[in-house]
Amino acid sequence: MVSRRSFLSRSVVGLLLPSVLARAATAEPVGDGESDGLPPLAHRVLSKLTFGPSERDSARLQALGFDAFLEEQLDAPVEDDEETAHRIGAAQLLLEVEATDDRPARKEMRPLAFLSSKQRELWERLDDKHGLSWAEKVRPLDEVKAAAWIRAVHSPYQLREVLVDFWHNHFNICASSDEPIASLWPSHDREVIRRHAFGNFRQFLGAIARSPAMLLYLNNASSKASPANENFARELLELHTLGEACYFDHRYASWRDVPQDGHGVATGYTDEDVFEVARAFTGWTIANGNELDDGSKLPNTGAFHYLEAWHDPYQKRVLGVEFASHRPPMADGEQVLDLLAAHPGTARHLATKLCIRLVSDQPSAGLIDRVAEVWLAEREAPDQIRRVVREIARSAEFQESWGGKVRRPHEVVVAFARGLSASVHPTPDLFWEVAQTGYRWFEWPAPNGHPDHAAAWLGTNSLLGGWKLLRDLTDPDRRDLRIAWRERTGSGTARQAIERWSRRLLGDALSSDRCQALAAHVSGDGDGQQEIDWSDADQVERLQKAVALIAMLPEFLWR
Repeated sequence: MVSRRSFLSRSVVGLLLPSVLARAATAEPVGDGESDGLPPLAHRVLSKLTFGPSERDSARLQALGFDAFLEEQLDAPVEDDEETAHRIGAAQLLLEVEATDDRPARKEMRPLAFLSSKQRELWERLDDKHGLSWAEKVRPLDEVKAAAWIRAVHSPYQLREVLVDFWHNHFNICASSDEPIASLWPSHDREVIRRHAFGNFRQFLGAIARSPAMLLYLNNASSKASPANENFARELLELHTLGEACYFDHRYASWRDVPQDGHGVATGYTDEDVFEVARAFTGWTIANGNELDDGSKLPNTGAFHYLEAWHDPYQKRVLGVEFASHRPPMADGEQVLDLLAAHPGTARHLATKLCIRLVSDQPSAGLIDRVAEVWLAEREAPDQIRRVVREIARSAEFQESWGGKVRRPHEVVVAFARGLSASVHPTPDLFWEVAQTGYRWFEWPAPNGHPDHAAAWLGTNSLLGGWKLLRDLTDPDRRDLRIAWRERTGSGTARQAIERWSRRLLGDALSSDRCQALAAHVSGDGDGQQEIDWSDADQVERLQKAVALIAMLPEFLWR
């Protein structure tokens, strides 16, 4: 016997899931509606500019038109809007402390108290005199996760949130890798990533190079002359700026052989450049209170600190450019950042990554060329990144393409919540469930950040984990996603309900046979043409699970 908690009848699964598996395996955008197979332009645009279409954003786009809507998104302030700020202020997140010999176990709901805390305040909490448990020390990281979920679902400044997510991955730090990083995470998220998401890339690089979280994660906080730690230098070149395409160590035997541009700057880098860049950043550390060789101590504020005694002061050569010895404090590192921010290789690397994020896994060379040109032309502009994103969003490739991207697991959940006009109330269980699909918000273990191509997210673990989570999120007993099912569904028959939900989630109605199969299942003994009986708990649950299944279709994965 099929229990009340079963997902869908085998006949419905048999009708719908084969195409899910076949299409998900190829990520090929095959139309399933009864028109040309493509959702309306507004749905396609909102699937890329936002974390997923919502009724509110759809209405806003319709009222303003695309150009004005885009400018509104690009002009988003750093601060949250009043409604989202209220949601974050009212949110509470479970804190669970395990028992030890010194303290009993406890569970308690707490507000998000650390999001606006200053860096020094966050650092000071780590002092052993406070006797905080591990869960309390990493609590600031969990609060940033909760706020990220609320903003992704509810903020009207969706493009800002998409870009914040992009930059967190581009400058990836595994925040849970170290207690101090987790504790400092609100200030890193707020002052480094969010503040610069639409700004100038050179200024962004400077903030990244001084971020205590990055200095700790890539070990530059302990880097001193002879020998310098190379971790930050290598990722700065390979991931943050020039990219792997400009790594020429396998092409040329010596730095002297690397071609130079008209300004005497090498067109790519070798391992010798990595070594020299590492030397340039020696002494860029944090004020962690440690005792130095001469018996003095660093300040203990957790802030960026330049320690001249650790810096390698001698001549260097980066990308073919000679650095004189004994320069003013931090001049070596600053010049490295200047060279990298203005380099055509950086322009192309960042243009490619932004086009992949916003357009498709394989953006055209022509689009990348145009975006890279804007990147270089606007490199002095305080809103350089905003101007580059505008160029991408106004391109024909952005507006005409569809299905060139698939949503990553957290985007699937957020898009589902937005399509359902649901209210999100983040919980540790939600964090854990999404992490089981492979997406670990702020906790990807390697410096390269989460993959941003379809093949990485169409494996069994991601698909099945995501499907299970979509099913479970419709459970009325869940606390983290609250859905006004009757109000959002409206009156009418099961067939009409399925058609409405498919339009909201997919942008268009399902094909007639799919609609009929789901409607008949919702009706139970009927053919889907009967009014939904909201007093019938079994029927309501069948509707909820049918809506979840709509979100499991490949059409919902595509962007």
